[in-house]
Amino acid sequence: MLKNIFINLVVAGVFFYILMVRQFNNLFTLRFISDSLFVVGMVMLSIGIITTTNITDVFLGFKYSFRQLWGRRNKEHLSFYDYQNSKKKDRKSTGGLATLIVGIMVVGAASIIAVIYVY
Repeated sequence: MLKNIFINLVVAGVFFYILMVRQFNNLFTLRFISDSLFVVGMVMLSIGIITTTNITDVFLGFKYSFRQLWGRRNKEHLSFYDYQNSKKKDRKSTGGLATLIVGIMVVGAASIIAVIYVY
């Protein structure tokens, strides 16, 4: 778990640096740091929520529907339950909880920096 958190922190740091260089031209003021951290944190938080709550089954439902409507007709038509079970066997856990924790930490840090910047 700590390894996943560390990896997510490194990924967040890389995205933060890329955002600071590309969007704010290396101006490391408190406002720009807070803005960049908030954007990176919200993206990480969203990905963490999606993977932790297993909402990916909704996307699996969309994929199944599109395949049934516009897919090739030579395949055997499975029920959604069978399709879902066959896809769950192939899926691995991706450490969504670590991404969620890092997203909360980064958004919290951005909020603290924003409060410091205002006062």
